Parts: sequence; C-alpha cells; structure tokens
Amino acid sequence: MALQYRSLTHLERLIEELSVVRLSDITPSPRMTKTRAYTLTGFIDSLERRRLIFLEPLPDSRVCATCGVVPFQASLLPCGHAFCRFCEEQIRDRETCPVDQYKYDEENVQQVNFPLEDLEQHRVLCGVAGEKCEFVGTVSDMECHLVECVADESECARCRQPVTRSDAVDHYRHCTADLTAMSLGQAATCFVPSSVFQKLSAIKEDVEYLRQHLKLSEDWEEGSSDGADVTSSLIDSVVGLVRELLPLGKVTTDQDRVFAPSDSAKLLWTFGPYRGASKAGVFLATCAIETVNARWDSDDEGNDVNVTSDQCTAAGYTFRIRAHFVKYTKQGVRVDFAFFLESGEWDDHIAWPFAKQFSLKLTHPVDASRDVALPAIAADEDSARKPIPGVPNEGYKTDTIEWSRILRHGYIAKNKIYVTVELE
Repeated sequence: MALQYRSLTHLERLIEELSVVRLSDITPSPRMTKTRAYTLTGFIDSLERRRLIFLEPLPDSRVCATCGVVPFQASLLPCGHAFCRFCEEQIRDRETCPVDQYKYDEENVQQVNFPLEDLEQHRVLCGVAGEKCEFVGTVSDMECHLVECVADESECARCRQPVTRSDAVDHYRHCTADLTAMSLGQAATCFVPSSVFQKLSAIKEDVEYLRQHLKLSEDWEEGSSDGADVTSSLIDSVVGLVRELLPLGKVTTDQDRVFAPSDSAKLLWTFGPYRGASKAGVFLATCAIETVNARWDSDDEGNDVNVTSDQCTAAGYTFRIRAHFVKYTKQGVRVDFAFFLESGEWDDHIAWPFAKQFSLKLTHPVDASRDVALPAIAADEDSARKPIPGVPNEGYKTDTIEWSRILRHGYIAKNKIYVTVELE
C-alpha cells in the first residue's frame, strides 16, 4: 500500500509541474516554420512591390507561376497555374502554359482576385528587417509596425560595419574607427599618381592650340562658332576637373602620389553642360542623347527615328528623355522630346501618381543664355502611374523644334545633345 501511495504522490507532482508549462514552451517558434517570401503587386500603394516573408506558403493559385509575384488579380489556367497580368500577356497568343506545356482555350481562363481583406489576415514577419526583427503578425498589423520598426540596418561610415537603427547613436558614440578620414569626407582612401595633373595640363595646352589653329585656318568660315564652342567647352571642363582634384591632397615628398577618395567616395565626372537650380527646393538632372546621323530621303516624308537617353534620376524618380526625329518634305527635319518615367529602385519610397511640376530645357554646351525651354504637352493618366518593371510609361511630349536650328547654333557636343530636367 505504501508503494502505491508513493507512486500516486509522484504522479500528482508531475501533473502539477506540467500544468504550469507555458504553451509557448512547446509551440514551435515562427522562425522554425517553413517561411516563404513573396513580392506583392496591385493591392495598395504601401504594399506595392514590397517583399514580405509569410509564415506559411500561399496557395499556388495566388502566386504567378513564372515570375513569382503575388498579384491582386491573376489569370488561372485550366491546368491550375496562375499568372500575373504581365506574364499572361506574353503567353496569350500561344495559348500554351509555359510550365507544363498544357494547351488551353482563352475562354477557359479564369480571372481570380485576391481580396485585400484576405491578404491582410496572413501572418508575416517584418516587412523592413525580416527575420532580424522580432515582429510576427498579420499583414494589416505589419503596416502599423513599419512606422515604429528600428531593426533595419545601415553601414557605419567610420568602420563600415552593419549597425541596426536602434543602436546607431550608441554605436557612433563608441566607434573607435579613424576619425581623420571622416573629417576629410573619406572613409577609405587610395592614391592617384600626380602624373594625372600633368596629363590634364597637357590636354589643356593641346586644346588651346587647336582653338588658335582653327581661328587662323583658311577654311574658317566667318561667323561660325561650332568649333570654338566645342574647344572652349573642353578647356572649361578640364579646368573644372583640375580644381576639383587639387583640394583632395598634395604630392608627398617621398613618393609621387596624391591623396584621393577610394571606391566608396569616387569622383564622378562626365563631359557635358551643368546648370544650377532655378530656385530652392527643386531637383535637377541633365540627360545626354546621342545624335542621329541619318541620311534622310528627300522624297520620303514622315520618315522618323527615336533616340533615347540613359536612365536619369531626380527627386527619387527614374526617367529617360527620348528624341523623336521626323522628316517633312517642306519643313525639313524636326525633333520633339518626350519625358517618360521608368521603374527605379526608389519607387517604393516616393509618392504616386507622379505629381511633380517639371520643366525640360534644351541645354547649350557652353552658353546658358542659349538654353531653349521645351514646354511639355499634357499627357494621359498612364504617364503618371507607378511604372511596371520593364514597361516604361507613356511620355510627356514637347512641341517640335527645327533640327537645323540645333545644328546651326552649336547645341551638339561630343556627338550628343543635352536636355536638363527640373522637378519641383
């Protein structure tokens, strides 16, 4: 009997201990579950193109089978694979699923919506810091959490180590990295041979000789300024470059080298005109367009060519300038310009639709007084929407200008024409 009593007492104690065990002690951590990251599109602006880590995988019918985004609206094929609008447009003509080669009829494709209220009930990790943040909650909770999250990281400008936002101030107070480089605006340094300055001086002398030679040439036409404009621009650019390089340091006595920024603080210099902002609070970018040396058929009215600049960025918006050349029988060659937005790395952090006041200016290489304002014609709503990656928006077009005017007044330098964009 005594043995049975002791066994019963031991069992009661075990039950009592188990009763105080917390549910969290036996429930697997969200970090231990099989998470899945998805990029959202088409829901609301705060979630557009945001990549979230879901605690549980979403159904295949909610995820594009090719690019992997989770769209608000998807095209569901009879085979069960779903596609976002962009991918569906690419397979529509062939009517064949690219995943399993299933043949289907367009009439059997279903348009399936993913209601926002359903999406907001799914549990996710932090949309900024991901697994580095302790937040776990629904998508709707996450939107509120983003305002207060301080778990994202940045790089210390002194030691180049990752630092969380919550620890940034304390880290800078105690960081022991070299402060001398910081005072010079340089976190890391390299050396540039002093021969660079000698070569720049030689270039300056050669260009000055070229300008004098052109003035004395028998072929020099009275009143022509194109050659002088180009050489003057070259001299001004070289002088400006020398002025920018000299403050970076001086040649040491024991070695023929000059102190200069490293890759983390490179001096970027390109040929071209530069303009100051017309007033405070505006953003500028100068876009370069390669000119067209086309042989126009005098009998072929309406023949046209489009030339586009490289990507430019101002105020967080990414865009290009397109020059459209058209040949007319009576008017000759005329050109208009178009400002159009493209997808860029800052799209998730700026306001949409695009509502900035902007102006375009055909920029003279050396004489700002010759700059020509290019008023933009009103565009449709698609021009201002948030761009889809790989699909540029419709452009804001300008009135046409005579191509002969551009040639005659020396707007071309280095075989390029320049358009300055100002955003307010």
